[in-house]
Amino acid sequence: MSEKLMTEFRSEGGKIVSLFENHPPIDVTGMSKAKDIPEAWSPPHMLVAAAESCFYLTLSALAEKMRIGIKSYSSTAEGIVTSSDGKHYMINEIILRPTFHLDNEEDRLRLKLLVEKAKDYCLVAQSLKTAVRVEL
Repeated sequence: MSEKLMTEFRSEGGKIVSLFENHPPIDVTGMSKAKDIPEAWSPPHMLVAAAESCFYLTLSALAEKMRIGIKSYSSTAEGIVTSSDGKHYMINEIILRPTFHLDNEEDRLRLKLLVEKAKDYCLVAQSLKTAVRVEL
């Protein structure tokens, strides 16, 4: 199986946007400027958010198959940026911290298995050399 994922990128008049056909543009800026431009995302922030959202969407689909009802879900994600030489930076690890409210608390016994499977099947996590860790 093979599928192409196409995006577009533009920089015009100081505004930088990332586009995906028939979707609203995403304002983009550098990581150091992201705090000053609240409507813009930096690529490293998008990467961390991609891992976090992919994990949840995968987990949600697996929970349905495993018949685990999730009443509500929230999470935080942290990307650990490191440099070995002070010049080249990378996100060394992404830590996901989910919080679950289940329909049936007895399903909490199967939560660890659900989380492990979601991490294993998450397309973004599987595509990265960066470690993705889930803290329950």
